[in-house]
Amino acid sequence: MISSFFIASALLISLLAFLFGDPKKIFGAGLVLASILFSNIVIRLYKFVILDELHTALVYLSVDALIVMILFSVFRHRSEVTTSRWAIIVAGLHLAMIGVHLLFVIKLTEISLLSYVVSLNALLSLALAVLFICFLPRNLDEAYSIINVKLFYLKLDISRILKGRFRRQGVLRLAFVSTDEAKAIQKLIGRRLRLARIQKHLTCSDVAKAMNVEQSTISRIENGERRINAADLVVLSRYYGVDMQFFIGGIDSGMKTAKPIGPS
Repeated sequence: MISSFFIASALLISLLAFLFGDPKKIFGAGLVLASILFSNIVIRLYKFVILDELHTALVYLSVDALIVMILFSVFRHRSEVTTSRWAIIVAGLHLAMIGVHLLFVIKLTEISLLSYVVSLNALLSLALAVLFICFLPRNLDEAYSIINVKLFYLKLDISRILKGRFRRQGVLRLAFVSTDEAKAIQKLIGRRLRLARIQKHLTCSDVAKAMNVEQSTISRIENGERRINAADLVVLSRYYGVDMQFFIGGIDSGMKTAKPIGPS
């Protein structure tokens, strides 16, 4: 029952990360989900008397130590605007789990199996709660905007796949979004990003440093030469202090309603 709860919670967090998170959050959610699934395999081995209590604890300790190292690596590669605080908090909770494992291994007769299991479940519940809170969008408008951008990108990618397939087969090409329309929208978002940056009196170099990317990356995005993903668009909207709709207003209805904002 408890294991089912943890698996369901991890799946929900993975869905949140996929819908609203950046690649680091998706990776973190997948890591926690994988560790929970692995833990269930270890429990099955213990029930079948393949592993005893001591060896089971040592396996858990090794897994948690690996998770801590990976999360510390994620946190170390943070930027000014993507602090990855969730990674360091969850790493700290897994360090606490390692402490519980060590107490159980070193002082096997002084800590009961029930206390050991309850302590680990409590710490894992806290870790899942941290991920759930950190992966939620700030409000419904932001959630709507992120999904709107991701749906548009999905429609664009499907259009490209269909066009390529129909071209090879020599049949009528059907596309949800034309190439010209996609480029126009990409440039539109880039112009709005440039305007927001200028209004904050920031240079491309400032933004690149804050995002921990090359300056050329920011320039290409603003010039419409590179597509910005939904997660980075959220980060920049927060960094510039503007609503997501400032960047994507009108794109869900196509170029007929999307009009440039500010100087081009």
